[in-house]
Amino acid sequence: LNNSGAGTWAGGNLTISAGNSLNNLAGATFDITADGRLSGASTTPLNNAGQLRLTSGTTGTIITAPLNNSGTLQVLASSVSLNLGGTHSGMMSISPGATLTFGGGAHSLSAGSFVTGTGTLNVSGAATLAASGNFDAGTTLSVSAGVVTLFAGCNVTGTALNLDGAGAVVLFDSAGPVSTVSLTAGTLGGTAPVSVTGLLSLGGGTVSNALVTANGGLAVNGNTILSATK
Repeated sequence: LNNSGAGTWAGGNLTISAGNSLNNLAGATFDITADGRLSGASTTPLNNAGQLRLTSGTTGTIITAPLNNSGTLQVLASSVSLNLGGTHSGMMSISPGATLTFGGGAHSLSAGSFVTGTGTLNVSGAATLAASGNFDAGTTLSVSAGVVTLFAGCNVTGTALNLDGAGAVVLFDSAGPVSTVSLTAGTLGGTAPVSVTGLLSLGGGTVSNALVTANGGLAVNGNTILSATK
């Protein structure tokens, strides 16, 4: 199914059967105006080359199909959960108070991708994220479960990094400084130095990265393990 104009999904359940796809073409808009549930499988992608927007909702929209975004994904309200992975080369914009969750599957942010807005990009469940793209200053990356790899080409300058779940793992291989780090559970690892321009807060979890520098203050208030091997 191809949308080349102005599309609207007024919530409810939408199922994509095996071998089919929903394609929002370049120049098209597709607005989700209420809480929705899209169900599919690994062979039933939602491909967005245009503008895909969640404009309203209360409990959030859940997409259990791969979402491949080469256009613009905007979360203007509530939350969107992407639970079956996807390849993201375009823009993701998350408004204040809104959340975009990678809740399952393998996600990748390619070198040309851009995450912006003061909402939260959350990684949870059994999701993985391989990031080589750009995070705008003022964005927040929060990991409650799953494995996030920030590769050398990933720009996280000015991003807030939160780890708050026992299954959360961040492998920090980026060269950019983050604005703040809050670690209450999980593991902060990787091979590149983690330079924190603001507050580094350690309230639990494990630091296995060999060089973490708090430039804007250090607050230790929990059972944190320092286990780096140099």
